[in-house]
Amino acid sequence: MCLLFYHLNEEATSGSFRLILANIRDEYWDRPTLPSGFWINNPCCIGGIDLQNGRQGGTWLGMNRQGKIGILLNILEKEQKENMLSRGVLVSDYIMNKEVDINKYINAIAQKSDQFNLFSLVLFDLKLKSTYYYTNKCKSNEPEQLKAGTYAFGNTERTKPWKKVTAGKKIFQDIVAKFSKVEDKKTLKTALFDLLASEERHFDENAAAEFPDKDYLTSYIHCREKNTRYGTRTHSIILIDHDGKCQFLEKTLETPVVVDNYKWELSNNSFNLNLN
Repeated sequence: MCLLFYHLNEEATSGSFRLILANIRDEYWDRPTLPSGFWINNPCCIGGIDLQNGRQGGTWLGMNRQGKIGILLNILEKEQKENMLSRGVLVSDYIMNKEVDINKYINAIAQKSDQFNLFSLVLFDLKLKSTYYYTNKCKSNEPEQLKAGTYAFGNTERTKPWKKVTAGKKIFQDIVAKFSKVEDKKTLKTALFDLLASEERHFDENAAAEFPDKDYLTSYIHCREKNTRYGTRTHSIILIDHDGKCQFLEKTLETPVVVDNYKWELSNNSFNLNLN
């Protein structure tokens, strides 16, 4: 499971942000994963890498130096089908192919979406000023091109968010309104990490009725379930300014995770995007 908040301003002027993005990865704490960094086999790409057997090479959040960004959010369901394709490759395949057309790519995914368990996918091509959303929750769904603006995504369809997503979006909007200038970057980063670490409960009656044993997941932005060793594992922030200067920050739990003695590692990568 994951959470995504972003604000996209395609007409950003000097001194302001083109993209402000904050993401949470919820996952089993013992699932083998490489933390965020540039990929050895594809050095133009950056993100974490899933090392789970049968799922190697996929990612939940990644980007390349040409301004392509992909975010995967699994949709919560009561039972998952076995022997389905890895959803993480939907992001990694997109960002590793510098020449792939975003429209053709996401429509090709829609054509084979029944080969995956339920997901939502958000793709950016900042060079083309193009953003798409797709979910295979319903067979009749088609890729949706999104306008610039502020968005929030959780583990349901975009139009049916849990209350924690709605509450998080409101906080995110307030943060962006206060700290939208590059000169506010330090305060902005602190405020975004505080949002991603929020343990306030946002109880959702509909989610509780459908998933009565998943309150830790459906009600909390930063979630934690000690018995199953599952919960929020990674906080990521991507900031891109008018000139294409990018900062990719990640806080990820140190592994092996020690319950009640959680320690976080911070990675910080800054680089220029080629958006011409």
